[in-house]
Amino acid sequence: MIENRIIIDQKYVTVIHHCREALNIWETQMKTEAIAEFAAHASRILADLHDTKEPVLITKAGKPSAYLVEAGDYEAMRNRMAILEGISRGEAALLAGDVQSHEKAKQALSKWLK
Repeated sequence: MIENRIIIDQKYVTVIHHCREALNIWETQMKTEAIAEFAAHASRILADLHDTKEPVLITKAGKPSAYLVEAGDYEAMRNRMAILEGISRGEAALLAGDVQSHEKAKQALSKWLK
C-alpha cells in the first residue's frame, strides 16, 4: 500500500505542477481591462477575444473582478476540472480502501457497457 501511495502522490504532484505551469502561462498572456474600459468598448474587446483566444482580466478599482474567456475555452476548462475531480475522488477512495472487485464494478457499470 505504501508503494501505491508513493506512485499516486508522484502522479498528483505531476498534475499539480502541470496545472500551475498552465496557470502561469495563462496569467502572463492575459490582457487586462478596467471595467469602465470594458463597458465602453465591450464589442471590440469581445471581438479581440474571439480573434486572439486571449483571456481578459476585468479589473475594478485596480483589483481583479472577473475573467473573460471564450465560451469554448470555458467549457474545456470545466470538462478538465470534472475529470481531475473524478481522478482525485478515485485516488482518495483507493487510499481509503473503498474499492470493489473487477466483477462487482463490471456489474455496477453493466447498464452503460451494453
